[in-house]
Amino acid sequence: MNEVVKLAKSIAQIFDTVVIAGSLELSSVKQLKDLKARRIIWYEPDSNALAKLEREIQQQDITNVEMIAKTLSTSNSKHVVFYRASVIGFSSSCAPLKITKLRPGLQFSKEKVVAASIKNELKSLGIKSELANLLILNVNGTEALLLKALPQKLFNCLLVRTAKTNLYHHKHTYEQLIKQFTLIAPVCVMSENTSLYNNLLVNREVNWKNSKELYDIESDRAELDKKLSESKSLNAKLTKELFDLSNKLKAQTQNSANNERLLTQSKINVSKCEDTINKLEKKCETFNIELTSTTNRLNRTETELNNVQIVKEALEAQNVIIEKDKQNLKRSTADLADQIIGLKNEVAIQQQELKDKESKYEAMEQTLALNTKHLTKLNIDTSDLRKQILKKNKEAKKLKALVRELHDKLKLASAFYQHVEQRYPELLQSE
Repeated sequence: MNEVVKLAKSIAQIFDTVVIAGSLELSSVKQLKDLKARRIIWYEPDSNALAKLEREIQQQDITNVEMIAKTLSTSNSKHVVFYRASVIGFSSSCAPLKITKLRPGLQFSKEKVVAASIKNELKSLGIKSELANLLILNVNGTEALLLKALPQKLFNCLLVRTAKTNLYHHKHTYEQLIKQFTLIAPVCVMSENTSLYNNLLVNREVNWKNSKELYDIESDRAELDKKLSESKSLNAKLTKELFDLSNKLKAQTQNSANNERLLTQSKINVSKCEDTINKLEKKCETFNIELTSTTNRLNRTETELNNVQIVKEALEAQNVIIEKDKQNLKRSTADLADQIIGLKNEVAIQQQELKDKESKYEAMEQTLALNTKHLTKLNIDTSDLRKQILKKNKEAKKLKALVRELHDKLKLASAFYQHVEQRYPELLQSE
């Protein structure tokens, strides 16, 4: 990721506004000091990365950076789902795909973050299109959507870090992103030290001309050349007429008064022709100035026209690849159709099994209802038995008390009897 800031520093322009969307390594922050820009607006939705980057910016004493805790999107939703990575620079609004296999130690947590529409957000920044501005994207999957929604003529320089393969879930491919770039302007592709990422750079002058404007310049030049050619032809024709009139004038000077009248008329005609020639010469001068200006404009855009030709050749090569992809897609579609038929058969079998289970479930419900009734009856009977047991327990307690009382009385009687037997034996004998 350090290559992104290094490339931005290598652009030989002084920027008014630099907008960064996404995370960069902490070691990249120090290099922002050397980036020639009046202000740097940095959008970072990852709260952990935001805190670390702000601390690093303060430590490096960089005063022209403003951090904003938002993610740029193409919708008007105020919040979007965000996949926060355990390492700075790998978070994304797209779900992780191959990145988890290539970086097994990388962990992602799903959360919602504040989002802002790229059109509305850039409009609120008050970016001046007549000045040099730079957009840096490291958004891991949403770069194609953001570029498509990007207002024209706002950034003369674009720097996008993108993966060569789909590391995250998104619809566009790397080849489609390159094609989209070539529609904007000629692009310079630079590989990073790792084999996974490329940096795409568009470096244009302020108030650049696109391919349509170049076509208009060519049309204007052709029209001016045509007018100049017509003017030269008319000038030659009038010069010839003037020469013929001069010859006639010389021949007629020797004639009579009629010839003098004709001479006067010829002089008038010559004067008119001279006025016409003067006017045409002025027009030619104007046309020459316009032609010189157009030639200078064309000379400045020759490089871009050559780049457009290179882009056309690249597009033709990509069309061949696209045709092969279409054929592969047709074969894949046929395979998917067979799989769908198989899945339909499995669904039919599972539906039948579900019906059988529903029938069993209904029978179980009926059995459960009967068991519930029996259980209710048993609860009632149990309640009655509990009441009877409590009653019997109370009676048993009373009987135990009577038995204890009787035992005590018998004990006293026995003791009294022994006492009488000892003291008054005669009483017992008399009986």
